[in-house]
Amino acid sequence: MILGFVPLTMALGFLLAAAGFVFWPLASVLAWFVNIVLSYEIGVITLFSRFYLPVSGFGSLAAFLFYYAILLWVIMSARARKKNEEAR
Repeated sequence: MILGFVPLTMALGFLLAAAGFVFWPLASVLAWFVNIVLSYEIGVITLFSRFYLPVSGFGSLAAFLFYYAILLWVIMSARARKKNEEAR
């Protein structure tokens, strides 16, 4: 819900900073748009921070195995893709 808005927020923030150096009233207008996006993101974060999700029993070994499995999948997918491209 937030991930898609992060690049937009960063781009608008960069434009806001650049406009602030050039022309202050323009930066004030851009700040209004940045405020809308940031308010949405903070609202979603606040909403989901109210939920409690206990994650007991999920230790560091389980996390290591999970990320290792993801790494193996990525490597195997890359090799399969490369093999398919060479076969063409």
